[in-house]
Amino acid sequence: MRCGLQPELRDRGATAVEYAIILAAIAAVIFATVAALGIKVSDFFTTAEGLFP
Repeated sequence: MRCGLQPELRDRGATAVEYAIILAAIAAVIFATVAALGIKVSDFFTTAEGLFP
């Protein structure tokens, strides 16, 4: 009985690690995007704000 459960438990552990790696990659992409575009977006809104009386 125990031998039948081990592959399932191993697969579940591997899946958790895979999801953690995917989540870390997505977080890195989001961080890089915000870092690259953050100042440009801020400057855009500052310029747009100056156009209104």
